[in-house]
Amino acid sequence: MGLAPVFLGKAAALKDPVEQLKLATCWFISHQITFIEMEKPFNPILGETFQGWIHGCPIYMEQISHHPPIHSLLMLGEGWKIESTLEATIQLKLNSGAGTFVGNTVVKFLESGTEVTIRGNSGELSGLTFGTRKFNFVGATRVFDRRNRLALFIRHNPDEKGFFSWGKQKTPEDYLQGNIVRAKQSYFSALDQNYNIGAPEEADIDEILGEMTGEWPTYLKFDKTMYYEVDKEVPYALDYEKYPLPSDCNYREDVIYRRLRDTVRSQQEKERLEEIQRGDRKLRAAHGPPKSIDF
Repeated sequence: MGLAPVFLGKAAALKDPVEQLKLATCWFISHQITFIEMEKPFNPILGETFQGWIHGCPIYMEQISHHPPIHSLLMLGEGWKIESTLEATIQLKLNSGAGTFVGNTVVKFLESGTEVTIRGNSGELSGLTFGTRKFNFVGATRVFDRRNRLALFIRHNPDEKGFFSWGKQKTPEDYLQGNIVRAKQSYFSALDQNYNIGAPEEADIDEILGEMTGEWPTYLKFDKTMYYEVDKEVPYALDYEKYPLPSDCNYREDVIYRRLRDTVRSQQEKERLEEIQRGDRKLRAAHGPPKSIDF
């Protein structure tokens, strides 16, 4: 999220919705690099929260569902804000695993009223049982602005060859490509019915407005104009809230002992918290949702 003030702050000062969509896309693709972590995460605890600051912009998160695991996020900037509620999913195959945050991330620009909605791609770790272990983003990223009828369908590794294919790919595995189009209203109506909707077909398109190309770890271009280069954009650091809520994840005992490098005690605390959460889930199943109280 450290590049949000860079790209979204610039976009908030503009009125052109096409440029705002481009910059929102730059933020989303570039921010994926900053949260990649290959260590096994701690299991989320229902109701745990997080509060922090990035370049003066507050960020809030809460785990709102245990099973399935769903979290909500709010980040506020000068003239913009990010809202999202995402479910973490994973698909395992023989030699790979792909994780996806399912849900809409919405970037709102307050002065212009533009809202850019993003449905993210998957991250895949391959080579789990044989071959070279590597990570890559796969699938598609869908970016759209309903009010202005703008859509950008981004294909990750569009020239991917199958396991039994011969020859060399034309583009690197990190390559991505998509077109910004002004689509018919019927395409946006279909978005509500089909989360994984494909790219707009010729019959869906009123106007082609530009092309996006790049490699997600290093750069993004729109119509051959460079919009993002990894060695020129430095993300702002995350600062923890000085006085967060007692439910803040930094107060978790397993996290505290992990930071103290006491892995044995950290594992014990992790198991204890998970047992408490499983017990709470059984109670909810047995007694139903909380009953409202009339005053």
